[in-house]
Amino acid sequence: MRWLRNLPVSRKFTFAFGIVCGLCMVLGGYSLLTFHRIAQMSQNNFPSVLALAQIRNAANNARREDLDLLLCTVAYVRKGRRCLGPANVKPPPRTHITRPLQY
Repeated sequence: MRWLRNLPVSRKFTFAFGIVCGLCMVLGGYSLLTFHRIAQMSQNNFPSVLALAQIRNAANNARREDLDLLLCTVAYVRKGRRCLGPANVKPPPRTHITRPLQY
């Protein structure tokens, strides 16, 4: 340990900087390996993510259709569908002029 005390300060800083650079290189290599593993996992599992998104979209569309059927909205009638019960709504005429709704 006496040799460490006898080193000049500039050489001590050089060794310390070298150690920090070495640790940064080790951390960079570890990060590259981890990102490579993540990329491989995402390529293998991505089709299942797409399938889940399609299932979610189908469920949302069914939910929207049920809500339109219950509320009997104008958009639902414009699609050429009939409402449940006596609340059949006729679609408004298709004009380019927008008017406020009259109750």
